[in-house]
Amino acid sequence: MKLLHFFINSGISDTPYYWNELEKYVTLYCKFKRINPDLDTLDIGGVCHLRIRWYSTFDYEYMVNEIVSRIKEICAEHDVMEPDIITDFGKYTVAEASGILYKVLGRKQQNDRERWLMLDGSFITNLPMFGR
Repeated sequence: MKLLHFFINSGISDTPYYWNELEKYVTLYCKFKRINPDLDTLDIGGVCHLRIRWYSTFDYEYMVNEIVSRIKEICAEHDVMEPDIITDFGKYTVAEASGILYKVLGRKQQNDRERWLMLDGSFITNLPMFGR
């Protein structure tokens, strides 16, 4: 085995839950590394915080530095060589590429040539809120 995959569906976040799970996972990596010296890679899945709004202020640099430093500390405690770290961006790469489906509630004849659809929603109400 060359790679151990760590995944938290709630995503990478600066919460006690995340840090606790990361510590358990890296400790497990250290135990596996002693049994299998070929293990050399951690895949950290679970996605970084999604930028749902344009004004999101998630500190990606802090999170990456904190994750790397915690992995180094845990490996040093267990006297194990630090792993190569990879990640898969998962839904992060497609989070803002989405679609909205509306139900057509009815049709309306606007004039001689125009027929309008009445929908159960509005494009305006689904636009991101800027400047908040």
